Amino acid sequence: MVRSVLRVCGFVGIPIRGMDLSRSRRGWHLLVNLGHKLSNAERVALQVLCGSDPAREMYNLIRVFALARRQSAHFAARWNVLFARKLHR
Repeated sequence: MVRSVLRVCGFVGIPIRGMDLSRSRRGWHLLVNLGHKLSNAERVALQVLCGSDPAREMYNLIRVFALARRQSAHFAARWNVLFARKLHR
């Protein structure tokens, strides 16, 4: 996982400031701090290239497109939830 992130970011020229690897009941999660800001669509592309679940990223991309059409503050804060905590209605 870490190796693929280093490879992809190195290939496309995105500097990495730091990484944090953690384990959950469902597997491993890697939080990557990048050296510059990405658009939401670029972030989805990078996540899938680095090994994220393609189905998850497909839904993220749908939310990115919906956000572009609606400009909703609700969706802007929630399109790519990291699940550090559960959100309840």
